[in-house]
Amino acid sequence: MSNPISRRGFFQTMGSTAAGTVTGQQPLPERAWIILAINWVYNDEYHFPEGESADHHVYFDEQQAQAACQKLCAAFFADSPQEFQPLWDMYDVDPDTATWDDLRRDGFPDHYYVQELNP
Repeated sequence: MSNPISRRGFFQTMGSTAAGTVTGQQPLPERAWIILAINWVYNDEYHFPEGESADHHVYFDEQQAQAACQKLCAAFFADSPQEFQPLWDMYDVDPDTATWDDLRRDGFPDHYYVQELNP
C-alpha cells in the first residue's frame, strides 16, 4: 500500500504546520518520516480498507516515528476484532474466536505504519 511521498511535496502540501521548526532559511533535514493510516470504511456489515491518510506530524528521527506508530497501533488494536468487524471472508480464521494476532498472521494490515519521505 505504500506509495512514495516526496519530502518537498509533503512540506509544500502541509505547509508550516507539518514542517514544524523547518522554516525560513533552514535547509530541510536529509531524512524525514511520517505515519500513514489506512482509512477503514464501514458498510453496515464489515470494515474494508479504502485509501490512506497521512498524519500532519513529521519525524526527523525514525525511532521516534516508530515509537509513535506503535502507540497508535496499540490504541487501534485495543478493541476486539469482533467489535471492529473486518471482512471475515478475506481471512482464514474463525470469526467468533479470532484474535488480532490471528488476523495479522493471515494478512490483516497494521492500521498505522511509518513511511520515509523521499527526497
